[in-house]
Amino acid sequence: MNRLRFNTLGQITEIESTKSITSIELLSQSQKKAALLHRQGIGPGQRVALSHGTSIEFFIDLLATWMTGACAVPLDSRLPDLALRNIIAEANIDLILPGNDFFSSTLPLLNRDPREALILFTSGISGAPKGVVHSWTSVEAKFSALANAIPLTDIQKTLCMLPLHFGHGLLANSLFPLLHGAHLYIGKPFHDETILSLGEIIDLHQISFLSSVPAIWKYILQFSASGPLEASLRRVHCASEPLPKKIWHQAREWSRSQQFKNVYGLTETASWIAGPDDDQANEAEGFIGKPWGAEFRTCELGLLHVKTNSLMLGYWQNHQLNATAIDGEWFNTGDQASIDSAGNISLRGRKQNVINCSGIKVFPEELELFLTSAPGVSDIAVVPLDHKISGQEIAAAVVFASSDAQMSCSRLEEWCRERLPPHQVPRRWLALENLPRTNRGKLDRRKIIGLLGG
Repeated sequence: MNRLRFNTLGQITEIESTKSITSIELLSQSQKKAALLHRQGIGPGQRVALSHGTSIEFFIDLLATWMTGACAVPLDSRLPDLALRNIIAEANIDLILPGNDFFSSTLPLLNRDPREALILFTSGISGAPKGVVHSWTSVEAKFSALANAIPLTDIQKTLCMLPLHFGHGLLANSLFPLLHGAHLYIGKPFHDETILSLGEIIDLHQISFLSSVPAIWKYILQFSASGPLEASLRRVHCASEPLPKKIWHQAREWSRSQQFKNVYGLTETASWIAGPDDDQANEAEGFIGKPWGAEFRTCELGLLHVKTNSLMLGYWQNHQLNATAIDGEWFNTGDQASIDSAGNISLRGRKQNVINCSGIKVFPEELELFLTSAPGVSDIAVVPLDHKISGQEIAAAVVFASSDAQMSCSRLEEWCRERLPPHQVPRRWLALENLPRTNRGKLDRRKIIGLLGG
């Protein structure tokens, strides 16, 4: 049952077009669209796909869908048509917006789950798309937990430069502020011009909060020398993976914000579920602080499990994956971590990314954090390559800072041999201008392995 409240909506401004909508207009237009959808038969148990991309119209149609009690399915508008059609078919979509196109669903309405509020698909290029299904309860619990963890005064002018088809950009960076009366500024995801002019945008609109991913900060620090002139940023979040400490210090200095935090979240938990307290600095590599509306425990091999009211209903039509990932109230994040006596969490890496070199486990994320501290290194990815004797060997793709012409792969390898045990020194190296990344800004490790000859 939908218990979300829409009476405290904020306003929205599109950065590139400068188009704006007031809170009163946003509520009114959403209510009118909801009434239209209701007359067309849209209600609880039905699914409405949203293919707008980042726009004011997207939020109007999303809020309208939720006002009818129907389930919203945001789509990545950058996907090829074939992938979009694949998701629409697999998800039994009833209506796609914009366009008002109705589809004949293959799943009877009586078999639908009225608890469904949101389905976030992470792929659809080939085969059945991978999706995460959230309920009204999990979405409401997320907004409540964030309101308890984050001062609402910090988010009154929020900037989102992330895609709106997954939890970080949609739920945490956009809807949480918008539903709590903030002025939300939205920009095209991973748009070069927007990122390079970020300092000017922050000053122009007196932005108080933004969230991002490491790829954006690495890009800013390499290509955008000037940060904001004024200290309007009260809080900055970086999610997806922790920023290496060296880059964290540089990014915090660039932003002029004292509250610059590595936060932790998953699409399965509706985004952020942990972050440092306001008086905590980035104390160590991988440090993400304390739980936000969640409980954590570590199990075998240091695997991090979480219990939270914002946990998904389950993976879309994947009972085998649900059985592996969910144990009663606990969810296996797949991340390896440590929890200290004060309850602070530090990430070590992903279980699925662990490299096994002759029986010795190497955590690529942990090694990446260390290698980023090397002189002249702007960005780096550590991946496994198959080896007929040791099983796997370590390889690295590296981006060197343009200002350091003296650094090379051979010199970096020499630097590593002076500081690392032999089994942690990459055996194969490749210098690139940029590291391949997914449409979410995460490292595309499969593509990197291919470039390295794996």
